[in-house]
Amino acid sequence: MYGDLGKGWRKSALVVGAVAFVGLAGEATARRSDFAPLEDGFRSVKALAVVNEGADVTVSVFPEDQIHVSLIYDPAFFKDLNSYQIADGETAVTFQSCSSGEPPFGVRGPTQFNGGFIVDGSRCVTLNVVNAASGLLKRANVAFGRGTCAS
Repeated sequence: MYGDLGKGWRKSALVVGAVAFVGLAGEATARRSDFAPLEDGFRSVKALAVVNEGADVTVSVFPEDQIHVSLIYDPAFFKDLNSYQIADGETAVTFQSCSSGEPPFGVRGPTQFNGGFIVDGSRCVTLNVVNAASGLLKRANVAFGRGTCAS
């Protein structure tokens, strides 16, 4: 998926190394009720993943948080009704951006991945982000309806 993100899109994004999750920073101040259980599951939290051109990163949910949150970036698992179980997602996703010099649709720059998170309530979650080229690990604490989370 490729679209114009507009100017200043990083202001609403959670940036962790070579990946940015557009809109995820705003989930910290979302109403706690937005993360309440639905009749048959939990809603997904949309977060467009944007990966720097030429970078490959693996994003994983910290082991202690995997019972409460998962990633959903495989379109084969998207549902028309926005109601999921944590098991419908994955604990880790590898994002492979387009190589430098091989832009999709004639567009240079970062690669966009549609998807998001399945979260079973208002909480803080830790993500691990590993850059494939350097092996560098970065961690990010993400707040879903919690304001801020401890680093």
